[in-house]
Amino acid sequence: MVATLPLGVVAQQSSTAGVQVSSDPPGASVTLSGDAVVTGITPTFFTYPLIGEYKVKVNMRGFETYKSSVYLTGDSPTSIAVSLSPRTGFKAAVRSMFIPGWGQWYGEQKTKGLLFNVLFAGSVAAFVIADHNFGNKEDEYLKRLDDYNEAVNSGDGIDLTTRWNALAAAQKDAYDAENLRRVTIGSVAGIWGLCLLDALLFTPGQPAIVDIKGLAVEPSAGPDQFGITLVRRF
Repeated sequence: MVATLPLGVVAQQSSTAGVQVSSDPPGASVTLSGDAVVTGITPTFFTYPLIGEYKVKVNMRGFETYKSSVYLTGDSPTSIAVSLSPRTGFKAAVRSMFIPGWGQWYGEQKTKGLLFNVLFAGSVAAFVIADHNFGNKEDEYLKRLDDYNEAVNSGDGIDLTTRWNALAAAQKDAYDAENLRRVTIGSVAGIWGLCLLDALLFTPGQPAIVDIKGLAVEPSAGPDQFGITLVRRF
């Protein structure tokens, strides 16, 4: 009995020592990384002999990722309780307001975020090109206008007709270039606005509900469809 008593005490300590991790809400993925890496789903109890400083990461779709660190001695149980904060549509919208697609990345919608990144960058590039082209066409039109005015002042009827035709062609080119420039401006604004609305209403977690004097705009999403519902409260 004297010989086996210490063994019993060691066995009891190793069975009780460990790390218990719980979260609100439960069902989150938890990772402890240090000298070893262990993972689980909350609530969970790690019975491995973890000793030293470990980084704690708890994440769940629709909620902010929790990150912290803990020092484990390995000789006593450790309990970690985490309350996860939901991701919100307003936080996503603020991000997408500055960088279109950032709010979707924040909401863990990586494919959608990348799509908005590409679309917005492409629309901005198209605007830069269209704006440069419009500047060239406008300069050409102003040059032709000066040539025409010079012909009018000189009284050369033949040269006046030639310069008028060149002026009319340059004016049309400048007008077309200006219309294309306006289209690209509209595409930039449209993609930015669509991205902002998507981040506001369709971010996993707590999508924003816009309520103006009893008229609410609420997102509605299902496995195969999504949309916006207008609700009138009386």
